[in-house]
Amino acid sequence: MSEKLRYELTQLWPSEIADQLYCEYKVHLRRTHPEVRVESAALDWGEANHAALAAQAAPVSAEEVERAIAEGKKLALCEWTLEGTFRGVALRGRPDFFAFEGRRAQLVLDFKFSGGDRPYRSQEVQASVYAFLAGEMGFDTSELCYGIVLFPPHARRLGPGDAARAKEDRLRSLQADGTLADIYDRCAEARQRLLARRYRKQSVDGSHSCPFVANWQKQ
Repeated sequence: MSEKLRYELTQLWPSEIADQLYCEYKVHLRRTHPEVRVESAALDWGEANHAALAAQAAPVSAEEVERAIAEGKKLALCEWTLEGTFRGVALRGRPDFFAFEGRRAQLVLDFKFSGGDRPYRSQEVQASVYAFLAGEMGFDTSELCYGIVLFPPHARRLGPGDAARAKEDRLRSLQADGTLADIYDRCAEARQRLLARRYRKQSVDGSHSCPFVANWQKQ
């Protein structure tokens, strides 16, 4: 594998594949200078929100996941590792949200807090690679929908010193609001409409305190 990949890598991550569409040199610098930590209020804010949403999910063991798959049960997981290969290159990623029923994959969602009103091409690529990996894991992807859930930015700019407090505040807020369950319900309904009408893309606007737009494309 080292003969195929630079920087002596043994695998690639979907986020890094997608980042190359934005700036290949940025990916290069991150690999050649891993000791450099770029401070960014927007990045800290996104990480805090991702952690807050994931914290709403109840812990589940690998054995419970395998049992749910074998018994054909419904299960939705946050940041569950998906693995596969493409043209001999190992890929490994953790989508923000993956829902399935037995071996039938249903939803792959990637959460973004960049504040845009539509996904960037790199974000679409990242979500689509997650969907590809679901198939590599042995799931039936014939009715899998993958999407990007876009959250609005925080109302004010955050400095590095505010990151920890913002993380705690958002965690309490999201847990109280049940945002993760709301996202799942809304996106599951949109998926059913999409499949019934055989649309390739669809947008859904939420009226929740954390409104989102999910852009869909059938796998």
